[in-house]
Amino acid sequence: MKKIYLILISLIALLPVAAGNIVYPENVKYAFRAEKEGNTLHLNLDIVLDEMHLPTQGMVVFTPVIIAQDQKIYHLAPAVVTGSNRYKVLQRLLAYDNPVFEQSPQVLVKRKNSSSQTISLSYIIPNEEWMQGADLYVYGEASGCVNCGNVQDQQLVKNDIVPLQPVYVPVYTVSYIVPEVEVKERSETFVARINYEVGRYELLPNYKNNAAVLADVDALVKSLQNDRDLTITHRTVTGYASPDGNFDSNLLLSQNRAKSFMDYLQQKYRWDANITYEGRGEDWVGLREAVENASNLSQKHAIIAAIDNRSDIARRKQSLKALEKGSVYKTLLNEYFPSLRRNEFKVSYIARAFNVEEAREVIRTRPQLLSLNEMFLVANSYPKESKEFKEVFDIAVRMFPDSQISKINAAAMEIETGSAERAIERLIGVETPEAWNNLGVAYAQCQEVDLARQYFQRAIQAGNTQALHNLEQLNKK
Repeated sequence: MKKIYLILISLIALLPVAAGNIVYPENVKYAFRAEKEGNTLHLNLDIVLDEMHLPTQGMVVFTPVIIAQDQKIYHLAPAVVTGSNRYKVLQRLLAYDNPVFEQSPQVLVKRKNSSSQTISLSYIIPNEEWMQGADLYVYGEASGCVNCGNVQDQQLVKNDIVPLQPVYVPVYTVSYIVPEVEVKERSETFVARINYEVGRYELLPNYKNNAAVLADVDALVKSLQNDRDLTITHRTVTGYASPDGNFDSNLLLSQNRAKSFMDYLQQKYRWDANITYEGRGEDWVGLREAVENASNLSQKHAIIAAIDNRSDIARRKQSLKALEKGSVYKTLLNEYFPSLRRNEFKVSYIARAFNVEEAREVIRTRPQLLSLNEMFLVANSYPKESKEFKEVFDIAVRMFPDSQISKINAAAMEIETGSAERAIERLIGVETPEAWNNLGVAYAQCQEVDLARQYFQRAIQAGNTQALHNLEQLNKK
């Protein structure tokens, strides 16, 4: 056995050396096919040798190589073509399991010079992501001949053997809710700061600046009465007092002042029905708001604490009077209490219905006269990419801040105009299938895939068909 092995090694050593290490024979042609099946690639390479002449001791190793765009390389099993004498030597070596090739060949064939001959190679390999857009080259290494062809590092056989898959762009559907048509019952409140003599409730038109205040009231009343878009249904006068003095006396005083103002309105405008009055006494809510908004008021936090923490009105007043030995209370009395002594005039009415063209104008000047349904129709009269489309939904949320429908529709608008984060903020606390669907789309746009899937599934369980479509789109991506 050892003698035979030594003889074979000697025979190989006597073969002529090639002119170069990496060479290609002239006139070799290739045909290549690739198919994807699931997670695998099926590659077929034909090497056409019809015009190649190989000496009896020559050999060419054809190695297909996949080279990715990032230069990652995948070597496939080679094909070995030899002359007749070289073929015999290799067969003997391989018969005794001698290591002849760095990579075991898929085929070892003998070249039949001056005849048609094609080598067919087949491979099944994993379809890995890095192979997308890769190219196939064939490396040829010749030996055992003086002139084996033009020296080349590699031969390109096929560009882009696994075409780059276009990134799937999902088409999500957001949920809008068409608001129901409604009878538009509205109300507006106006402040009338009428001056009264201390402890008195009679309305004196010429006292202090009452003439100017009543002129403003007159202009307001006439504008409401002449407004053909409104049908007034009720009027209410509410009186307030400041916290100085006795609590019970202030309650009665606020009631009497409200009644005197109501009597004035009835007499002047001949209203004999649909008007009522009430007195609410000391306006602690208004005082707290004024103090909180003050920029340089001494003991501001102590004042707020006294209002919040003293439910007993007498003790609350004592706490305020004790601050800085009464100086703080004096400031409140002179600068903050006067504005609390007032009447409020509330008008309830029904606004008429507007068509889209009318509503386009009204929403700019008096949006309070429109319903959510009318605003929705106005918004959809504009292109979705327009600033008007966005503005109308913003107005709807501002005018109907507690409406889930206005929040859901505004969130849908934010998604369609590229503000997914803002859409998520708008939907905080809204628990409906439409809100869950829109949250799913918003989170999908933010690349929060798990959250998107969770919200789509919640909406699907609640019967939202748009969410089913959106989940399919998400899964395709």
